[in-house]
Amino acid sequence: MMKSNIFVRVLSAISIVLFAFIINISAQANGKIAGTITDVNGGIIPGATVTVTNEKTGEARNVLAKEDGTFLVVNLQPAIYTVAASGSNFATATKRNIELLVGQELDLELKLQAKGVTVSVDVISGEDLIVNTASASMSANVNAREVEGLPINGRQLSQLYLQAPGGVNSGSGTFSDIRFSGRANNQNVVRYDGIEGTAIIDASPGNLNGEVPSPFRLQSSLENVQEFRVDSSNFPAEFGTGTGGQISVVTKSGGNSFHGSVFEYFRRDSLDARNFFENSSPGIDKGKLSLDQFGGSIGGPIIKDKLFFFGSYEQYRGRFGLNFVEAAPSLSLALPGAFIPGTTTPVNPLIQPFIAAFRSPNAVVIPGASAVSGFEVLQIQDNEKVNEKALAARIDYQINTYHKLYTRFFRDEGTDIAPEGISGRVTSIEAVPQNGVAGFQSILRKDGSLINDFKFGYNAARTRINGQAATVGGLDFSNLILNISGSVANTGIAGQGTSSGISIPGGLVRANSATNGRGQPYTPYSLSFVDSINWVRGNHNFKFGGEVRLIRMYTDRLGGTTYTFSNLASFLANTPTSVQYLGDVSAPSPFNNGLTGQRLAKQEYYIGYAQDEWKLKPGLTLSYGLRYEYYTPLHEANNGQVLFDINTGTLRPSSEAAFKSSKNNFGPRVALSWSPDQDGSGFFSAGKSVIRGGLGLYYGPGQTEDQIQPIESDRVSSTVTSGSLLAFPANIPGIIANFNANPNNRSYQPRAYSNDYTIPERIFQYSVSWQQQLPGGITTTLGYVGSNGSNLFLRSVANRILPGQTTIANGTNIPTGFGVINRTNPTGQVIGVTTVRQFSIVSGTTVSNPYAEIDYKTSGGDDRYNALQFSAQRSFRSGLTMNAQYTFGSSRGTTAGSNEARTSAQLENFEADRGRNNFDVRHTFNLSALYELPFGNGKRFDLGRTGNFLLGGWELGGIINARSGVPVEVLVVRPDIVVQCQQAGGCPNGAGGFFANGFVANLPSLGASFPSLPTGFVAVVNTPGGGNSRNVRRPNLIAGVNPYLNNDRNYINPAAFATPAPGTWGDLSRNELSGPSFRQVDMIVAKRFRIRETMNFEFRTEFFNIFNQTNFANPSTTISNALPNLAFNSATSIYSATSSNVIQPGQAFTQGAAGSTFGLLRSTVGRTVGLGSNRQIQFAFRFNF
Repeated sequence: MMKSNIFVRVLSAISIVLFAFIINISAQANGKIAGTITDVNGGIIPGATVTVTNEKTGEARNVLAKEDGTFLVVNLQPAIYTVAASGSNFATATKRNIELLVGQELDLELKLQAKGVTVSVDVISGEDLIVNTASASMSANVNAREVEGLPINGRQLSQLYLQAPGGVNSGSGTFSDIRFSGRANNQNVVRYDGIEGTAIIDASPGNLNGEVPSPFRLQSSLENVQEFRVDSSNFPAEFGTGTGGQISVVTKSGGNSFHGSVFEYFRRDSLDARNFFENSSPGIDKGKLSLDQFGGSIGGPIIKDKLFFFGSYEQYRGRFGLNFVEAAPSLSLALPGAFIPGTTTPVNPLIQPFIAAFRSPNAVVIPGASAVSGFEVLQIQDNEKVNEKALAARIDYQINTYHKLYTRFFRDEGTDIAPEGISGRVTSIEAVPQNGVAGFQSILRKDGSLINDFKFGYNAARTRINGQAATVGGLDFSNLILNISGSVANTGIAGQGTSSGISIPGGLVRANSATNGRGQPYTPYSLSFVDSINWVRGNHNFKFGGEVRLIRMYTDRLGGTTYTFSNLASFLANTPTSVQYLGDVSAPSPFNNGLTGQRLAKQEYYIGYAQDEWKLKPGLTLSYGLRYEYYTPLHEANNGQVLFDINTGTLRPSSEAAFKSSKNNFGPRVALSWSPDQDGSGFFSAGKSVIRGGLGLYYGPGQTEDQIQPIESDRVSSTVTSGSLLAFPANIPGIIANFNANPNNRSYQPRAYSNDYTIPERIFQYSVSWQQQLPGGITTTLGYVGSNGSNLFLRSVANRILPGQTTIANGTNIPTGFGVINRTNPTGQVIGVTTVRQFSIVSGTTVSNPYAEIDYKTSGGDDRYNALQFSAQRSFRSGLTMNAQYTFGSSRGTTAGSNEARTSAQLENFEADRGRNNFDVRHTFNLSALYELPFGNGKRFDLGRTGNFLLGGWELGGIINARSGVPVEVLVVRPDIVVQCQQAGGCPNGAGGFFANGFVANLPSLGASFPSLPTGFVAVVNTPGGGNSRNVRRPNLIAGVNPYLNNDRNYINPAAFATPAPGTWGDLSRNELSGPSFRQVDMIVAKRFRIRETMNFEFRTEFFNIFNQTNFANPSTTISNALPNLAFNSATSIYSATSSNVIQPGQAFTQGAAGSTFGLLRSTVGRTVGLGSNRQIQFAFRFNF
């Protein structure tokens, strides 16, 4: 720890010195203009003066052509430029209207005529602009025209990410749905003007708590975005802090002319198609949809050529009808005299008042939809209410020719109230993301060869998420959640398991991958000090830079009680598998001297890089660099954290680091690009073809939500799996009192890390590509992209049940070394079962459990990504602009790392998880296009005043999104302990019959009503862990049975799967199956009515999913626990077992045994706004000036 502190202090000191001497902004979003100055005969002209002028602000930069006639102007803001060149005895040659996109290098050729002949060219087609010869990264630029003109459902920036090669959308196109080149979405990095724009707790902007994606749209309002660039792989050393896509967003600024807009986008459900599931049930009307997005922007000069401003405001108001289809226990089970389905055992009267909690009074039964006795499939329609408003302001100040300053700030504020399932529970959300920057640029040499940039950035993402539920049977369900499908954590989170399709009553929301809570308030922010210097020397373009990022996060974790039952029968008998109680983090700490209040998490990033772009000769460029990143372990400011040692079962001092962070994170990057025959004129000559290759080592810090868990563990946290406290409703004061009074028997359940858990994740990327400029200004790229991931994030379970089982006489001492102890009466029947875990305390006849089963994280996973990627771009401000990408890819390994790691199916045998990664999508295709019809003044066809008014100003456009299916993980609920007949010839049932030898059933609750197991039955280990926090494992795959049904909405065939035998693991590979494919076409028709040169009125009609293609979300793929339950008739001393919808290990599941919603397509990918919804029509009016 001392060495680590010294290391951090040294880095801090170096950073302070660096920022004391160098003042600048990062050039990560800037571009370059290069070129060659020649005479009309092709002779080079050394020493020519080149002036590059920003047409909007008038800012000019001057450089001199080198001895070989080439020039390079660096650190240019994306804008429209004029480039002029002049030389001794030569007239000035000028090219105007040159669009420089974010991160782009343009290569121009200017030919000088003899004095007296002035050449001026307007660049409107771009055909003389040479393809990128400076970088091997696979990337895409989205220009201002595309940002403004393409049909984006909800106007959310993230949907445009799919322009980049390797981009994959797994959902409705939100920030959390997009991944690049096989990497987890938490490895994406979004920067606004060079400042990170994440949610801090999660890399996706607007994410609420690391688990729940944001319903909001304006974290980066499109009204503020000028353009952006996505580098999806093999990016240079100036980019990092993540191994996924690097998204560089440039915001709008003012200029010498006043420009702005006033707009209103609106839609109503009267013109929309029905959602597919609005036709499922009688009485379910078409869902309501009312959406308004309105606002405006204005920018212009305060002092011409000196001081400029820009500001915008946008408001978003949505009312959306949501449909849910889930299964719930039949209300007939609440009637007097009701029996547990398939048995003669009455439903426990204490449970009957709570059966109504599974359905809202407004839920409608779908007739004939359930194949499972005791369940009904219901549908409900309710409305989500979203209100959001965003504002932004920016000031740019050109101090003089060599210095400029700017500052920009935007703030978004949103509230959302949304129904969650048929139980009627509601989630309430508030979010206030903010992002700001202040930057200063200095040109240190008059020839522009040395430029200094500095910026200070502020990013914050205050979020609040809380659940609400009704009071049923006198019990307030807002403080609890009740799951009868065998899982603890609430469902619906990508990468963490699949929904069972069974209603989950209660107000708790998902807090992480293994717990729920009333809410998770976060108030995080980061302060970034970003520095870079650009030095052009000869044929070298050097860049050096660094960043210090201070991350601070105030948080509380509001707890609650989670009740888990293995199946419906267990619920109706009121025999819960576990009761998980969590207190509040802000309550007095039971571990750290009563510490109270919000916790403050702290972390720092220290980053430095150096790179060089070396033009070895015309057409041949070597780019090489080195990046260093160090992430300090996240810790609590007052040591308010709990550090559990999974090897010793003890708590380490809270002042220690929670995990290891490597200091050896050096990432070399190298790329070579070759453009043959620079002086030729053929198809592959003159810079129209580029062959590029590169490789590099990249690092990513992982998900902050997974690193904050030692802090959230500093509270009362107890998971009860046996004894008198295992009850519903629970004795919460008794659980708390036992926790405080009995540290050796309180079943504490902290979150933990293995002792060798080390960040960051490490990715080795490599690629080779061929870029070709085609006639018509189309640039195509065909490339192979590969990567090998190592040290990836993994999950498992500690404090597992010990292997083996034994039998002892009741009352004798508990032996050590066995996980299941069967205690017998004098006749040999088992009358009690004791479970012993790794850290249980065995003393005589008692077993104490200081800890429950513990979810832990480690590193060491690996994966491999291979893809063929193709892109085609035509980027123009008029006529046709187009962007297309296709990816044929494969992502396989033991984990995808970061937030997409799942608990290992075979616990510490991580190799058993080698298979398809969670978002291994084989085919992805995206195409966007805008086409301005060639009619009007200055166009190809000038039809006169009337003709131009009617036919001029029309623009057509569209987006096509398509992909093959996202992987489906089929899981089966498996309790940790089961009972099995282990008597040759079978086990007698007391009525003259026998249970077959090997017969398996759920462990009954032994007591007065069930005094002993049948003769010959013993309890055995089914799985040694996972049942109390995960309770799902992969099943066996039955050979020769097609796992797909494709029968209407029944997608997955339950008969293809079987429960493994006790003590064995399933043989189904991870993510073996794939869900439904996705296809959607959006279209826009726009008409601009020109008022004068810089003023127009625009009317837009946007058609989302114009062909009303139904895009189904993945089905429910968690198979219910279908083992039979034993029953005992005390009057006759006869044992029986349930026979309805049950199976034995090795037997194929039936639909009834698997669950009525297993494999059933129950929802569309999108249900309100975004990709994957039903056809929607939106109108818009814009006044542009």
